[in-house]
Amino acid sequence: RLDHLAQHVEPTLPHTALTYIQANAKTGQAFARKHGFEITRYLYEMTRPLDPLPALADYPLPAGVELRPALPEHDRAIYHARREAFLDHWGSSLPSEAEFQAWVNDEHRDPSLYAVAWAGDEVAGLILNVISASENESSGRKRGYTDPIAVRRPWRKQGLATAMLVHSLHRLH
Repeated sequence: RLDHLAQHVEPTLPHTALTYIQANAKTGQAFARKHGFEITRYLYEMTRPLDPLPALADYPLPAGVELRPALPEHDRAIYHARREAFLDHWGSSLPSEAEFQAWVNDEHRDPSLYAVAWAGDEVAGLILNVISASENESSGRKRGYTDPIAVRRPWRKQGLATAMLVHSLHRLH
């Protein structure tokens, strides 16, 4: 399948295939290595119970920053702030209109769950919280995700991500 896909990609662009394999899946890792894959990074998934909601200290937003509801007219600003925050991140790429449209039309997207921090008329940071009703129904769980957590460079190292995360955990609860 990868060979077939490679025939339909611009030849001047780099070709990369990626897969996700759990760290304890030694057989899967061996299979991937046998077929030319290399481990390039590790990801961690963390969970926290919310029911009952353990006490979470209220964490203040940095001076001049406020949380506001995500309205449809903010979609592009939120999307571009997210992409900008990750431009120096591993594997990032410039956004396309098709990617923006896919994000806007994602069935799991619920802007009422978002934590979007604004500094004046600029998005300083965001957490695009998600609850997938279909996933929760099929798994018999109640799960929400705080993903992605993004802070633009000018507002990093000021506690913004922590403040948005505390707010997000309350919102998801």
